[in-house]
Amino acid sequence: MTRYAPWAPRRTLFSISSVCLTLIAVWSVAMILDLHDGTAWNERPGHGSGPRFYLIDSRTNPGGFKTVILLRYVMPMTLLGTTAAVCFLGGLAQPRSPES
Repeated sequence: MTRYAPWAPRRTLFSISSVCLTLIAVWSVAMILDLHDGTAWNERPGHGSGPRFYLIDSRTNPGGFKTVILLRYVMPMTLLGTTAAVCFLGGLAQPRSPES
């Protein structure tokens, strides 16, 4: 019969937190590479004419550029950061393993 290890959730929560922090780092690098010249890729709506993806410029369309930045970079970073913080604090609240 397997006994329940009370420190297993602690290890799992720390693992989730570290994965989220790694994703934040990768997402930050992608954001820097995409936005270094003031343009970003945007997807045209289904009813629009022309190519599906196009470049949106911060100088010619600042409102659309801000919307793209908010939806593509700010919201995922906020979600990943909140998840990492909650999992880390939850892991700290769990009991420690008897070995440590």
